[in-house]
Amino acid sequence: MVNFTVAGTALRGQLATSDYVLKLGDTLLTSNSVTIPADAEFVDITVVPSDDTRVELTETVQLTLSASTTYACQLR
Repeated sequence: MVNFTVAGTALRGQLATSDYVLKLGDTLLTSNSVTIPADAEFVDITVVPSDDTRVELTETVQLTLSASTTYACQLR
C-alpha cells in the first residue's frame, strides 16, 4: 500500500460540490492510499476537475507520496 497526502487550494470531494475528485481507473479514491498490484510497477492517479460554470481563480492540487521502507518513490 502506498500512502499519499493531498494539499492545495482546490476542494476535494464529490464533483457536484467540489473542485475535483481523484480516480484510480474508473474507481473514485476516497482515501489517501492505493495498492499497486504485484505484477505492476505503478498506478495512475487521475485528478478529475469539476466541470461547472463557476468563474473561479486558479486553484492547485498537490499529491505527495509518503516515504516508506517498503517501497521507493520516483517520478514517471
